[in-house]
Amino acid sequence: MPSIEPPDPKAQPLLRILVDVIRHGGIHAGDPQSFPTYSFLLERLGRPSPSLFAGSRLQRLGLTDLNEWTMRHPELPKITALIVNKSTGIPGKGFAESHGHFGEPSSWKSWWLQEAERAIRHDWTPFLTSSSATYDLPFEDNAESRVREGEDEIDIGDIIVMTPPPARIRRSEITVAEVLQWLAAGESEKEILRLHPGLQKADIRASLAYAAKREMQSAKAGKFTTRWSGRFALPQPDADDPRLSYLLEKYERSGR
Repeated sequence: MPSIEPPDPKAQPLLRILVDVIRHGGIHAGDPQSFPTYSFLLERLGRPSPSLFAGSRLQRLGLTDLNEWTMRHPELPKITALIVNKSTGIPGKGFAESHGHFGEPSSWKSWWLQEAERAIRHDWTPFLTSSSATYDLPFEDNAESRVREGEDEIDIGDIIVMTPPPARIRRSEITVAEVLQWLAAGESEKEILRLHPGLQKADIRASLAYAAKREMQSAKAGKFTTRWSGRFALPQPDADDPRLSYLLEKYERSGR
């Protein structure tokens, strides 16, 4: 087989997740019910989304790039054949059409399942780069990814590493959940920084911002969350200001 370059860095996290699920026996040839859904993969990428928008969101987070890579190399199995819509149990219509199959799913079902089986049996190891475990997917809304602290702006994407989960602080490997737990336990920002010399003030603020953003994306945000979503000054434990405990509870429920 001629030398084939790995897919673009943007597609690498999605490729690695698919390969990991295959290796762990989570996908079975001929059984579309075992195929991962758009929403499942978004969860694994650390980007949960309402099912209604899951397909289009995953396209922006590597699905389109991964599919186009297999289109450039006809000899490769179409690994994106393994990704299905949660409601229909089949890939989106755009997947089949991108590979020259039009019409009703019944007309391309046999080809799709054949490609899925080839993808399950294929050795994808040569195409997994070291960046596939560390590539940071960009936030889709740049304005929402920034936290203002005084006159400075903190870019969450520069601080929080999202793939592979759980989300963590780049320089220290401390997770966002750990930071939230310390704050919810009543530890002050000063105490946290003293006990963890690798941390910086910006890391704590970015952790709060990231958790709030995840909460806003994970479900229909209530008025309480909406009012607080842009306020990232460090909340103090206070009976009249329950933001920290509320955020921690919602973040823990989201699965990080």
